Amino acid sequence: MTEVKVRVGNVTRQRYEQLVAQAKDLIAQVSRAQFALGDMALEIEPMRPVGGSMPHGTEDLFTVAESLQIFADDIGGSGTLALFTRADSTCAGVWAALEALQKSNSS
Repeated sequence: MTEVKVRVGNVTRQRYEQLVAQAKDLIAQVSRAQFALGDMALEIEPMRPVGGSMPHGTEDLFTVAESLQIFADDIGGSGTLALFTRADSTCAGVWAALEALQKSNSS
């Protein structure tokens, strides 16, 4: 018969299970936040053909990168974050499927 460990690292099995549940909640919150930020970035700069309609900007229009950098600066994030969350939102169907699979595996 296999012996059940009563501790994981320095914590009891019960505390470990609590920490796992809290970590899963945090991961879900981060995922939702990334999608929401990506949706906002897509509203500011919708997906267009490569280069967009104004790839070099104009006197009164920003480039995609400039617009998203302004957005990132104003919300206290990095421009890279805004660009990646925008790209992530375009793959929302894939991420939703992965999240559903993860939930079904944890049941």
